[in-house]
Amino acid sequence: SSGLPVRTAAIAHFARPSPRARPDRAMALPSSRRGAGLAAAVAQCLALAAWARPALQLREDGTFKIALFCDMHYGESAGKDNRSSLFQRTMLHVEQPDLVVIDGDASSNYAAPTCGAGNTSACRDWFEKRWRDFTHPLEESKTPYAYTLGNHDRIPGVTGSPPPGIETGYAVPDHWIMKRDETNPHSLTEDGPASIHGASNYVLPIMGSNGQRVAYVWLLDSSDNSCMGKTGWGCVYPDQVEWYRQTSQQLIEQDGRVLPGVMFHHIPLVEVNTAWNDPTTEVNGTRGESVCCFSVNTGLFEAVREVGNIWGVFHGHDHNNDFVALYKGIRIGFGRKSGFGGYGGTVADRPGSRIFQLRSEADGNVTWDTWIRELSGAKVIQQRAVAPRTPTQAACCGTTSALRKLSGDEQEPLEAARHACRADDDAGACRVAAGLGSLRAKEALPPPEVTILA
Repeated sequence: SSGLPVRTAAIAHFARPSPRARPDRAMALPSSRRGAGLAAAVAQCLALAAWARPALQLREDGTFKIALFCDMHYGESAGKDNRSSLFQRTMLHVEQPDLVVIDGDASSNYAAPTCGAGNTSACRDWFEKRWRDFTHPLEESKTPYAYTLGNHDRIPGVTGSPPPGIETGYAVPDHWIMKRDETNPHSLTEDGPASIHGASNYVLPIMGSNGQRVAYVWLLDSSDNSCMGKTGWGCVYPDQVEWYRQTSQQLIEQDGRVLPGVMFHHIPLVEVNTAWNDPTTEVNGTRGESVCCFSVNTGLFEAVREVGNIWGVFHGHDHNNDFVALYKGIRIGFGRKSGFGGYGGTVADRPGSRIFQLRSEADGNVTWDTWIRELSGAKVIQQRAVAPRTPTQAACCGTTSALRKLSGDEQEPLEAARHACRADDDAGACRVAAGLGSLRAKEALPPPEVTILA
């Protein structure tokens, strides 16, 4: 079974189908079956691309603009949600993007009700309300958007321990969310192949005035916690990397050349941390907290280098990081924390959106530019972070720390809660860090990590 993770060929004149016209998609397969149908999934998604919604199209001046919304964290309070919706409307009014990419953590699963086996309706109703809220500004403005999942979108159940990346036991699993989002009139989201890890694995073409494809927008699912048995944050699994390789190769064959693209997934690549630590790498922007990246390097960056079709790879997840590095010829880094949910900080308290502008030149070459637009309306052109950059960080946060909780009868400092939320994805600590109350437990937190602005 496969999703339809890529639109190809005659997409310039596709009509939007009714939800009933969508091919059925199975839920995530057990790990023993993952990868078995990968080649078939790629072939089927390319062959089935005879239906889709209206194509993404270059403007008359040859440009195309993408706005990246990261970590909006709806669901913590009505006040925060209203301010986040105002943020979205402001970005849409000022930048007038041709596409919005929601790069994960659009909602806060730690604010959801507790749901166990056979009692998922309360969590699904809760997510449905949050989903309608965070997509409403996009729908009311008729702005096309694409959604890729973060670690706080899906909602685990309280019983059972499925392997990391397998969400069949979740109260609100990844494929369920993708199928739901497909029903919005202006959503370009696709529920990706069930034969590989994650659900938000798909690619969108950008069309030129002549009906030919000029570039691609790639979206991948970095799951939630741990990767391939190693404690820490999720990752883009090896079967997803292979799906990217195979899909790229078939698109190159169809297009007759390598077309450039930009890639989005929520949890950062390991190389983002490596790039910050390398004084010879050009970096622009701010590192306001440690990088919380994949707990296992699954080879995605090297695959991107080898294929040669990606201009840049961008993430959310770290609310106080917005730096971008030019590492081995590829731009890798962060958007900007968007909206008002989730934990704050020096960068997070200035919500914004990373904007990308593609320009297709007369000779067929494509150039890219990027900046950050803040809620105040300010356009931020990021300055170079001068080496030596400190502090360096040997390993990404969350890969070695054990579960820690707040202690004592009094609420611990907000920084301590933020640290535990980031290092351990502890739901109680995330609630405290987001201002949703206090947490009392027996174990003490480590001292808060140092905040450094570059």
